[in-house]
Amino acid sequence: MTPLLAQQPWLVLALHTLFSAGGLFCQLQDSKEGRASLKEAEKLWELGWSGGADVDLDDARRLGGEVLEAASRTQLGTFFAASLAAGCAAGVTLATKALFLGQLSEIETSRLAERLLKFAMLKVVALAVCAPTHAGLWRWLAWTVVMGQAWMFVKLASLRGDALLCSPRATPGQHLRILALLGGILAQDVSWIAGYIGSGMSAGSLSHASLWLFDAAFVAVDASYSLAKYAVHALDHWQAAQAEARGEEREPWEGRSALVYWLELAADLTLQGLMLAHYLHLWWLHGLQLQLIDGVLLLDVRHTLGVLRRRLAQHTAYRRLQHRLRHAFPDATAAQLEAGPCCICLCSMKAGKQLPCSHAMHSSCLAAWLQQSRAGSFTCPLCRASLDMQPPPPKPAERSRWLEAGIHHLEAGLQRLGDGIERLVAPAGANAAPAGRLEAAQAAAASMSGF
Repeated sequence: MTPLLAQQPWLVLALHTLFSAGGLFCQLQDSKEGRASLKEAEKLWELGWSGGADVDLDDARRLGGEVLEAASRTQLGTFFAASLAAGCAAGVTLATKALFLGQLSEIETSRLAERLLKFAMLKVVALAVCAPTHAGLWRWLAWTVVMGQAWMFVKLASLRGDALLCSPRATPGQHLRILALLGGILAQDVSWIAGYIGSGMSAGSLSHASLWLFDAAFVAVDASYSLAKYAVHALDHWQAAQAEARGEEREPWEGRSALVYWLELAADLTLQGLMLAHYLHLWWLHGLQLQLIDGVLLLDVRHTLGVLRRRLAQHTAYRRLQHRLRHAFPDATAAQLEAGPCCICLCSMKAGKQLPCSHAMHSSCLAAWLQQSRAGSFTCPLCRASLDMQPPPPKPAERSRWLEAGIHHLEAGLQRLGDGIERLVAPAGANAAPAGRLEAAQAAAASMSGF
């Protein structure tokens, strides 16, 4: 019996939900307020089921709050209500996973665990700083569960989309399911943000709104980036497939990798900026009290700043690599372009770069390969020959300009040094240096400028 239940999560979830619902019903029957709430809920259910009139959402929301308040009067009722809510959330999660994703791979499972752990730690810190009241606890828990699901499915959709784009056996239906999942999460998230802002916020609720909208803004940025990246890759693959079906040769879009890189950079900086602002906001709300939570917030702020610094350093290295790539290798000749495809993507080339080992490839493919290499150990992706990534020496005109600028700075430095020495060795009360010394200094500067 136990192995059967372990293999059937839907059966376990159904039994758990029924048990929780039965326990909650019994707890509500034991109190007068609970029985009144159940009778009103029954009338509202019959009214909605019969279709005679539209159910007022405000009445349904008020009734749900009364049921939760009646159940929370006892510890057992609180337990059954929380257990029922957890079962419903798990059912929605399993249904969404089965509809859009199916079976998860080991990489997706491990990355999902890391994502959920990060989200849980973030919520623990937020709960320690500004714990909700008893009346708002259920609302906070519901929002946390919904945002946790959004965090989880955005990450899973991004990982599954990357895997589908690399798989030649991926079907259009699989791609459409990923796009529908990302688009649905983004649309629902934006509607929540718009609804919260449109409901009207007083000036004193800005801090409260920032706490509530942080998760929604984070999910919106993450989902937008994943959707845009997936759409760019999917469009390029679809155009390549259409060209292949017509019997035409189509070169990959050279600007695709650059566009995806800039999208990724903007998304990373925005997400880390939101995270840093959220931690600083929590710290401002808590105040500096030399407690354990202050140390946790300090470590979180330090970690986020480190991530931002490393990301900017990676961007600087990327820009330097792009500059070296443009100047270190010559363009491929027409004979090399016609001789064979790119040795990385195996597609035909209309333009590319020639390596010292005579291999030719697309500039974007070569840049993507070199980004994965360690600093100072660049090699050819085909023959592993060492590549000299140093830029070519400057032209004579550039060299002369550099030499003139260097001489000018050296002359100015020597002039300041001479003035300082004059002030040190001049006798007290002297207002000017001897004319002989000034003439000697000017003669020395003139002789240096003649180099």
